[in-house]
Amino acid sequence: MAVRLVSTLGELQALVRQPKLTVVDFFATWCGPCKAVAPLIENLASRKPHVNFAKVDVDRTPDVIRDYPVRAMPTFYFFKQGNVVATFEGADINSVMQLVQEHEVIPPPVIPSDKELEAMKPRDLLSLMRRHSISTIGLVEKTELIEEIRKYRK
Repeated sequence: MAVRLVSTLGELQALVRQPKLTVVDFFATWCGPCKAVAPLIENLASRKPHVNFAKVDVDRTPDVIRDYPVRAMPTFYFFKQGNVVATFEGADINSVMQLVQEHEVIPPPVIPSDKELEAMKPRDLLSLMRRHSISTIGLVEKTELIEEIRKYRK
C-alpha cells in the first residue's frame, strides 16, 4: 500500500478513525531528514498492507498542525480508532518500525474454501502454509496439507 498524502484536517480525521493502525508522517519538503526517511517509509508501507500510512506537509496544512502540534521534523503520529497511541520525532526508521510492530493490528489469515484448496497444487499449498506460519512437519500428501490448513479456518 502506498503512503497517502493528506491535505485537509477532515481527510486526516477520517483516516485515523479506522480500526487499523494509521501512521502519519508530518514532514516538510525542505527537511533533509524527511527526504532521507521517505523512501524507507514507502518501503515499510508496501510491506504492511494492514497499516495505513499517510504524510502531511506541515507548510501546506496549518489547520492540521493546530490539532497535531509538531516541534521537529519528521514527526510520526500513530493512531488507532482516532486515538493517538504513540508519537516519535526523528528519522530513525528502526524506531518507526518498532512502534508499528508494537501497535499494528494483524488481520486473521484468510483460508481459501475447500474447493479452492482442492484446486491448488501442493507447492501452492506449502506456500500458503508458510505465509500463515502453519507447520508442514510430517505432512507429505496433498490431502494431509489440506486437512492441516482447514484447522486454521476461522
